Amino acid sequence: MSKGHIIKTRLFAPDLYTRDLYLESAERKISQGLSATPNTAGGVTAEKLARAYQVERLTLTAAAIEIDEANDYGSIKLVDLPDSNIVILGVIVDLVCTEDDVVITDPEDIDYAIGTVAITSTDFSNAGEDNLTPEADVAALGVMQHASDTNTNNVFLAKGATNKVFLNIQATIATTATQTFAGTVDLIFVDLGSES
Repeated sequence: MSKGHIIKTRLFAPDLYTRDLYLESAERKISQGLSATPNTAGGVTAEKLARAYQVERLTLTAAAIEIDEANDYGSIKLVDLPDSNIVILGVIVDLVCTEDDVVITDPEDIDYAIGTVAITSTDFSNAGEDNLTPEADVAALGVMQHASDTNTNNVFLAKGATNKVFLNIQATIATTATQTFAGTVDLIFVDLGSES
């Protein structure tokens, strides 16, 4: 019977010191090389506070929005945001609109946007109605694929406000009609905390 052989090797593992890496989840602290240089001679020290961005996927399943013929617009609330200081970095829309096929037979007649207030205008003219994604037309076959641009990213929402996100739509119609939506809306944001 052959004997097994043991081969000895050296394993080099880097030593981790508290000066290199410091984590404290309760206060969201992480120090691993500062981007800025504090004025230590003036009595200033620094540590990096981790404010990681969050990506939350909102899934719509036959979400219904009624367009009232007297107004030509409608909306649905997608989410309530934390009661905190929030910076919304961006929104990615990947939805499909199914038109009622009676009043609206072509989904391309519908305009949409993501905003922090429900729409109350026929042309997205009020502040907040399209501040997370710009107004866009529903494409052929009801496809809605859109994202924030340079004018609709880094939206700051202060603590104490009623921070919500809405899907807003608009269409010129003569009879009240309900459209349905399915797919996802990805919301990317940073929670800066609740300090005033």
